[in-house]
Amino acid sequence: MTPAELRQQFPALRSWTWLNAAASSPTSAPALAAMEAYLRETAESGDLQYAKWARFREGLRARLAAYVGATARELAFVPTTSFGFNVIGRMLLARGQTEVLTLEGEFPSTVIPLLHAGLTLRVVKSRPDGTWPLAAIDAALRPTTNAVAVSIVQYASGYRVDLTGLAALCRARGLTLILNGAQALGQVPIDLAALGASFFAAPGQKWFFAGYGLGTLVIRQDWLDAVPLPLGGWLSVAPAEQYQSWLHTTRVDDEHGFVATGGALLRKEASALEVGAGSLLGLHAMDAALHLHEAVGTANVLTHNIALQLELRRRLRERGFCPRLPDDPTFLSGICVLPVQGDPAEVVRALVREHQIMTTPRGGGVRISTRGYNSMEDVDRVVRALDALGVKPATAAG
Repeated sequence: MTPAELRQQFPALRSWTWLNAAASSPTSAPALAAMEAYLRETAESGDLQYAKWARFREGLRARLAAYVGATARELAFVPTTSFGFNVIGRMLLARGQTEVLTLEGEFPSTVIPLLHAGLTLRVVKSRPDGTWPLAAIDAALRPTTNAVAVSIVQYASGYRVDLTGLAALCRARGLTLILNGAQALGQVPIDLAALGASFFAAPGQKWFFAGYGLGTLVIRQDWLDAVPLPLGGWLSVAPAEQYQSWLHTTRVDDEHGFVATGGALLRKEASALEVGAGSLLGLHAMDAALHLHEAVGTANVLTHNIALQLELRRRLRERGFCPRLPDDPTFLSGICVLPVQGDPAEVVRALVREHQIMTTPRGGGVRISTRGYNSMEDVDRVVRALDALGVKPATAAG
């Protein structure tokens, strides 16, 4: 599937110039059809098809795990990225890891759960041009540092981390590698096994266009084997034990009963974190989204995005604007943050109100995020809209 063919799968793009995948993407026609079919089944026959849906969930789990370079045992469906990082923080502590290196300006879903868990964060400042060379990350490490937690793509600038180099650095230093894929899943090729990453968490509604309410958490098998999961439910044990044989240890209390102690024997699989039935509707949307990504190819999406971004940045620089990052394809992504005079939020509102162009105020500017379904015509449209609105570059003082 080409980017032009992908574009045809999104009804909203007939009316909107959607340059906002870094916040969320519209629902695709295949996802809408898949959710409607599932809801029609529930309306007509309740949960008579539950066994089929359970098999469908496991098939999706295997395909999505392969898509990110993991095994099905290592992947859990979770509500949000923040949920995933709460799990990660508690597993780090359970293994005695207490200090994590991260980047200045990391999105809160990375840092707040880790801080809430009681971890110490060591923060690496960016260079003046908004980049983080590996040498700077290496220099910030201390003997007390146990792990590195970063977003693969930074939400407030679009900076794309050197994953291969960072993974090699973590291996050389014996550090746990933790990745936030919120701005990467669907636009950056990811192979967690090749990287040796221990944890990965991402939502579904952004570049992956699977909608709100369902995300992905990957926990490498050696962590699942070594550290107890921090929460559990009736589906966290083996199927044969879900209704009665769930006791770890017991002692007789009296002739009328007994006392259960020691906890339940949870499966050593990430899916044990799915403590209830979860969002079956969301799984159908995610399955449809994954089919689209498999058809287009993530490497092709990244190439397409960078081409759009280079053209967007060229035309903006001709007008005196200074996007947050240098125009270097080695660390660009589908995000351009544009400092402007005045309130960026007002520019965003004007783009929506007068031109039906969707962007977001982030990073002290207007964030313009291109996606596989965007085109050079979209780039032209947003540049012309900025001209028509009289938007000016930010002054040196801001």
